[in-house]
Amino acid sequence: MKIKRYFAADIRQAIRCVREEQGPDAVILSNRRVDGGVEIVAAVDYDESLFEEQSSTPVKPSAPKVTPVPYQNTPTDVDDRFRDDEYHPSNPATKIAERSAVMKHTNRERVVPAQNTAARRQKSDVVQQNHPPQMEWSQDPVLVGMKNELSELRGLVEQQLSGFAWGNMARRHPMHARLMRRLMVLGLSAQESQRIAMAVNEKQSFDQAWRLALTIMEQSLTITADDILRDGGVVALVGPTGVGKTTAIAKLAARYTLRHGADQVALITTDNYRIGAQEQLRTFGQILGAPVYVAKNYQMLEQTIESLGDKALVLIDTAGMNPQDLRLTEQLSMLRNAARDVKCYLVLSANNQAAGLEVSVNTFEKVGLQGCIISKVDESTSLGEVLSTVLSHQLPVAYISDGQQVPEDLHPARANDLVARCVEMAEEYNHTLPDEAVELQFGKVAMNAIV
Repeated sequence: MKIKRYFAADIRQAIRCVREEQGPDAVILSNRRVDGGVEIVAAVDYDESLFEEQSSTPVKPSAPKVTPVPYQNTPTDVDDRFRDDEYHPSNPATKIAERSAVMKHTNRERVVPAQNTAARRQKSDVVQQNHPPQMEWSQDPVLVGMKNELSELRGLVEQQLSGFAWGNMARRHPMHARLMRRLMVLGLSAQESQRIAMAVNEKQSFDQAWRLALTIMEQSLTITADDILRDGGVVALVGPTGVGKTTAIAKLAARYTLRHGADQVALITTDNYRIGAQEQLRTFGQILGAPVYVAKNYQMLEQTIESLGDKALVLIDTAGMNPQDLRLTEQLSMLRNAARDVKCYLVLSANNQAAGLEVSVNTFEKVGLQGCIISKVDESTSLGEVLSTVLSHQLPVAYISDGQQVPEDLHPARANDLVARCVEMAEEYNHTLPDEAVELQFGKVAMNAIV
């Protein structure tokens, strides 16, 4: 249900506004005189019981109580009474006629036939079953102020509860709390930090507990063990714009060429959007001596893959797009429909923030991810965020890319190296985390667990 308040110089103009904005199905809830004109409250998809329960706008004693009636988009007595050539705000006759029109319209609302009311209520019940109504208030300054105050109050309450939750954790499990804080300094989420810390026995020194926590973190990582270069097949790299997919394609192709020869590799690009994207891959192909093909739709992609059945490794470079880009759906559908044996790997940039990494995984996991490649490690100051993301999604890590040199700066992922490098980067860049940030992050996890 959508409710809106209209102000106009006279009743005719107010009703005209209702008709133009809300249409013939609008319901007039109330009308009254105010300084400078009249006020009408109207609604669309009106449900009386919902309005009585949710309405927070008090009805002043001076406002006449009326029974709502659907506004009909037909000529009314109000329209007939107020003609453009007769109306003038200062004319006494106009004021008398206006008051008479309001009273007549109100009286007509009070004598609505019972069958019409029953029909409207039946229609409203059907609408509620299929589409639960939602009340949308206008930008009333009072309501907006109340909303802002409630938002600030909620923030204060969450902050207080977060402090209580973390304080309770520190008192009951001081070792776990200390481990959690240090893991969060690495860049891990509060949830992953809590999971790892709680798996450590508290009856030992902190140094022993810390080494054990890193071991648990290492054991939690899934590694694919160089499967692309070992097994070959049809491999597609996916991910948002600018994460280094094309460079990773070139590094994989170069490494496979060094092992098995250029005649065993073929490259395909589905990027028909970026200027120069195809030329970049063609340049790599010419250097390696590997053919490069362009697929503009899934039929072309499927045919190209079938024609390359004699190749041991076929690498597909997909278009990099923002997860909110509508064209991304087309790219994902192309991969899903092209061939069932296409193995998709998500390229995650280590210098991206945790929220962006989470969006990338949630967006591209629709194609069925075989694993991931962590790129731009050399451009990042932390590995904790990306490792926390792959841990929470149990996404296997295949390779690490830490430079622009082809193919030197591509390495098969190893769990112990990833954890050690994560700790080294945190120490090198002197990572810290304020008490308020620790409390807030842990508080959100604690409250989510309660809910």
